[in-house]
Amino acid sequence: MLGNGFNEVRRYGEALAFFDGHQISGQNPDCGFPNMAYEGKGWTLAGEGQFDEAGRALDYALTIADETKSTAPISILNRKG
Repeated sequence: MLGNGFNEVRRYGEALAFFDGHQISGQNPDCGFPNMAYEGKGWTLAGEGQFDEAGRALDYALTIADETKSTAPISILNRKG
């Protein structure tokens, strides 16, 4: 959530630090897949003009969401749009 706040005020460098921290939760199977972190990371990278990397982050999130039958793709696709 803090990363999204930094995105809102275009402080992308600080936002990215929070979204890269999602890897910690990915190590615990009880946490589930960090969809919001990948969405936020895509938004951050796009804000910095790194559109290819942003697309890769969102594509990865879509792949995982599809494999796990998550409802997250709607939100992710809105970001990717």
